[in-house]
Amino acid sequence: MAIPVTQNNLERFEETLDSLTKDLPLSKVKAALRYALLGAGKRIRPQLIFSLLSTVNEDDLKIAAALEMIHTYSLIHDDLPAMDNDDLRRGKPTVHKAFDEAIAILAGDTLLNLAYETVLDTKLDEHKKLLCLRILTRNAGIYGMILGQDQDMYPENTLDTTIKTMYLNKTGKLLGCALALGCVLSNRFELIKSFQEIGENLGVMFQIQDDLLEVNGDLNQIGKSKDSDLKNDKKTYVVVAGIDEAKSQLEHLSTEIKYQINTKLDQPQSLLSLIDLIKNRTH
Repeated sequence: MAIPVTQNNLERFEETLDSLTKDLPLSKVKAALRYALLGAGKRIRPQLIFSLLSTVNEDDLKIAAALEMIHTYSLIHDDLPAMDNDDLRRGKPTVHKAFDEAIAILAGDTLLNLAYETVLDTKLDEHKKLLCLRILTRNAGIYGMILGQDQDMYPENTLDTTIKTMYLNKTGKLLGCALALGCVLSNRFELIKSFQEIGENLGVMFQIQDDLLEVNGDLNQIGKSKDSDLKNDKKTYVVVAGIDEAKSQLEHLSTEIKYQINTKLDQPQSLLSLIDLIKNRTH
């Protein structure tokens, strides 16, 4: 039985992020990673994990924190001048603007390493611990998010890569990772593969919505540089297929994702509500 993603669980999650980073050695790197990690963001990935759990314990919070650290590291690096060269993230200057490029690189590197250390420090049994590490590394690395970043930056170097494939890898893999981790923590081992795929499709849906927001959204609500992809001459689903087709694809993906969830969970409402929130978000 899954429970609604309550405000209390999100508050506990924020406290976990704070406690895992507050005692790091005093440094600019510590200041930078906490600047990026704490008190901001939609927290979609932890909410996806919690939506599959009947209760949320300390180990669940730590696994969710590890994934959020990896996500935040990816955003810090994605914003760098060598990649997207963005000035705003979550409504405030990006890390390399608030600090400098060297500190931004080191802060991202630290978060990636701290994520794995956090998993190892849980009290999960060894099987679950290793499975969580396997899911995290597979989705965050060259078979997942990093491949998607490569495809985003150098699409001409990858044969048969569609925009949706790039979205699936760059964003979908970590959303799939969240649902796969939720399956591990809730002992639904037989559903790991299915929910990984559901999360990957959710990532495509998320990115298409992002494309629409970049064209039509309010900068004050979006909280990041508007027209970033257009500025960098990146092809988006809206640019290639048009606004109407993007909206149609958004509806199609939402319907398919919710159908798949309904066929696999006895009590899917918590997760279904999150899907609607993601689809209808304004930032």
